[in-house]
Amino acid sequence: MGKILVLSSKQLLKKKEEKSLTEAGWQVTALSRYDETRLQADCPDAGVIVLDDTLRGVDVNDTCRKLRASSKATIILLGVLPPADMWEKCKEIGFDHYFKKPMSSRELAYQIKRLMEWSGSDGDTPKPEPISASPPEAEADVEIDVVKESRQEAAPENTSGIWHEPKVANLISAFLKDKIKGLSPQIDLSLSEGFSYREAEEIMGTTPRETALILDSLAKEDLLLKQDFEKILVSPSGSVQLLPVERCPACDSSQLTRGQLIEHFACGHIGLEEEFMHGLNQICPKCRRELKLIGTDYRKPGLRYICGSCHGVFPTPAVKCRCLKTGEIYRLEELEYIPLSSYSLNESYRKRLEFELEPRKRLIEYLDRLGYDVQESVQVKGRSGATHKIDIVAGMDDLITRHTVAIGILAAPQEEGEVPIDPLFNFDSKIYDTGIDSKMVIAVPRFSREAMKFAERQGIRVYGLEDLRVLLAGKARLMEFISVKKEKREVKPDTVSDAKKPDPRRQLKRLLENRGYTVSEKVKVTGRSGAEHVLDIYAHKDDGVINHKVAACVITNEDVFSNDVNEVMQFDTAAYDTSIRDKVLLNVTGLSKEARQFAEYQRLKIISAEELADLTSRQAAGDATRDLSMLLEK
Repeated sequence: MGKILVLSSKQLLKKKEEKSLTEAGWQVTALSRYDETRLQADCPDAGVIVLDDTLRGVDVNDTCRKLRASSKATIILLGVLPPADMWEKCKEIGFDHYFKKPMSSRELAYQIKRLMEWSGSDGDTPKPEPISASPPEAEADVEIDVVKESRQEAAPENTSGIWHEPKVANLISAFLKDKIKGLSPQIDLSLSEGFSYREAEEIMGTTPRETALILDSLAKEDLLLKQDFEKILVSPSGSVQLLPVERCPACDSSQLTRGQLIEHFACGHIGLEEEFMHGLNQICPKCRRELKLIGTDYRKPGLRYICGSCHGVFPTPAVKCRCLKTGEIYRLEELEYIPLSSYSLNESYRKRLEFELEPRKRLIEYLDRLGYDVQESVQVKGRSGATHKIDIVAGMDDLITRHTVAIGILAAPQEEGEVPIDPLFNFDSKIYDTGIDSKMVIAVPRFSREAMKFAERQGIRVYGLEDLRVLLAGKARLMEFISVKKEKREVKPDTVSDAKKPDPRRQLKRLLENRGYTVSEKVKVTGRSGAEHVLDIYAHKDDGVINHKVAACVITNEDVFSNDVNEVMQFDTAAYDTSIRDKVLLNVTGLSKEARQFAEYQRLKIISAEELADLTSRQAAGDATRDLSMLLEK
């Protein structure tokens, strides 16, 4: 069992969260003050150490250094300073992850579980470089490399629900608008199926059997609530037109008579009441005595059947069914039962469905027009081996880089007006497991304050329903974005003469601009460490889905060939310090072996002048195809 050591003068983990960690196989030990003896005993075996800056009577920084010297555990430091201010102290003090307070007990437990998954359940697996003092973008940069292999195995599989079909969506819409409050079958044996869901069939244009299958599928997805209604019998030939018939259980005769029996006590004769009637009197047909008092002279056992063929007396006949089409008679055990159900809307899904039927379509259109490849209801295998279902996965190939964003749709419970933090925990955890670059969540109708803080901390872009409508209503912004890209693709007169001598820097800049980036050259950027860096090319774009940044270094001077490894290292350091994930090395004159090895190790994308020219040609061909496609759509 792994150990979690918590050092704080306050109770950071409540009993509920401690219990969940214990059930996950971790022993939680909390110390409210610095105890050298206890630490010497517990520290070496700890897998995770949480250090709060409110710990009394000690210098927290010095304590952190001591913990690092005596333990290989993952150290989480909690403080009130912004993460950017703690970045430069990360290696000096010795913590692995830093989180700014306030942080709820649930969120702290969640972050600990994430780190446990990262480092392994026993805490002995080597940890990545300290990253949590950096903004979410820098953290994702480290994570991407770790899950690279699992991402290659994660072949998306489209498992979109049946209700996404237009005709089924119309039925769901009728439920949401209360045009249909409940749906029960009407039994009609004149139909070949024997039943009908008339309202649903009129909306979808389906047969009764197709309608029943669709309704059952919606119930399996928990969108509709299903209740037993009735059962109908079907013959082996598939007919529902069956007539119940009564038969003698002894000889199978149909000559049955039903009536009230009388038993005469004096002679023991038993017969139908009609046999004893002689006018107004009752006379026994066997001994000819008159029956006067019930209970004294005779009794009535009840209704019974008498077979006219074998004269058997029995309380219940054998029931069989005659098929009106074929005339065949079947025993009940030879028939099949078709269960019929009634359906109603699952109110706990109402808010999400209201989003799915309209805003979701517009979101997909928005992503598509921006150039994303969109997949809905995708199954992705994570590095843990678990398979996760993601509502929307959108990817865009910018030729130089490829972005992928996972989009989750979270709806508030029916009795609440806000999405709580727990569903956001689950979403963040599964996307972390898949290693997808960016995260975006749609909250229907909005998030709670606690969830919003968590999303900001984890770098999740969030939209409430109203915020999303504002984004999707910004058609003018979208059209401006597309028109700017189109204008920048046009060849201007003054560039024609440059075609004979292409400038790689200008080509790269134009390539990025054509992909919607705002591009600047020789930009001064201040990093998290406070240092100022100059980037050859800095490009960024925010399309409402991903706020993406690219930095490029252009190596053109052959005189510095022997020193190019230092230039590449300085560029990589500047990009990392400024939280830029995508780093491009434009190699015009060639790289030394050492510089290339370092660039590949640090995952810099190396582009030669020839490759850049090829990318430019591919972009021109792609833009022409897209323009023709848009023209044909019109």
